[in-house]
Amino acid sequence: MPEWPKGVDCKSTGSAYVGSNPARPTTGLLGATGPQDRRTGRRTADPNPSERPTGQTLDASVLDTGTTAAAAWFLYSARMSSLQANFESLPLDQLVVFLAANRSTGVLEVGGEQPCSVWFVDGAVTGAARPGDVEVGDALVRAGVVSVNGWSAVQASADPSVALARTPGIDASRVRSALQERMIDALFPLFLQPDTAYDFHEGRTSGFGAAFAWDGRELAAQAHARLGEWRAIAEGIPSLEAVVELDPYLPDGSDSITIPPGEWAVVARVDGRRTVVEIVHVSGLTAFEVCSTLLRLQEAGVVRLIDPAVG
Repeated sequence: MPEWPKGVDCKSTGSAYVGSNPARPTTGLLGATGPQDRRTGRRTADPNPSERPTGQTLDASVLDTGTTAAAAWFLYSARMSSLQANFESLPLDQLVVFLAANRSTGVLEVGGEQPCSVWFVDGAVTGAARPGDVEVGDALVRAGVVSVNGWSAVQASADPSVALARTPGIDASRVRSALQERMIDALFPLFLQPDTAYDFHEGRTSGFGAAFAWDGRELAAQAHARLGEWRAIAEGIPSLEAVVELDPYLPDGSDSITIPPGEWAVVARVDGRRTVVEIVHVSGLTAFEVCSTLLRLQEAGVVRLIDPAVG
């Protein structure tokens, strides 16, 4: 689950967490001729201009002009075994284009305040997770997507992703939606870390399988769009440590209220004692799903959030 960069006060960090839109230079640590010397700012010459990596090659036609030079050096210097850069020199949305063009298989390891691992198979994204995230099986079970027995059967299989896609009684479309939501939730903070370094390790796999795969460019676009949605949430959810309780009265003028199925998983965890972050953990949903649902319920007069800072 994502954490606010400074404590748990959503409003004080809203501008940094959901309102920023960092500039995306396509050069920097990577350049057309060689790597940049951090002390002098000069670029070194390509030591072997005629030498190029074997195996996978860069299809420069899928990259815009500003990105091509940086990506070409990125490919050359790393020999496609361990690529190193940061989101200032090659932003996430351009990086996934690069990996898709090369049909890369491996794991992207991101450092910084919001560390994350993103797995690729043949250029497609097959998984993303952060330290502290609920394990995928536990999350699917808690969210009611897969039963306990169903997940036990999946775990016993050689390829969990194939088992999730083909096991009778498991709705593969719900599994796909849940997995996609987890990946977007893991990816969107990466747009807030332009100077964060990352490594791409060619050939490494997650062990989960690749039956569920996504176009990285589409995921990156959705993750970037989510930054704006968090702005509204930060205004309405004062703190992830806020206690959530049901309002004892129906909204004015209402004889009844209908809770959509997608929101019931959140309402069912509201007991007047759990905080927002605790509901995230017990529901198996992402922080975005829980917070956006709570915001709608709060605006409808169904729940109330008690900010511990106010009392």
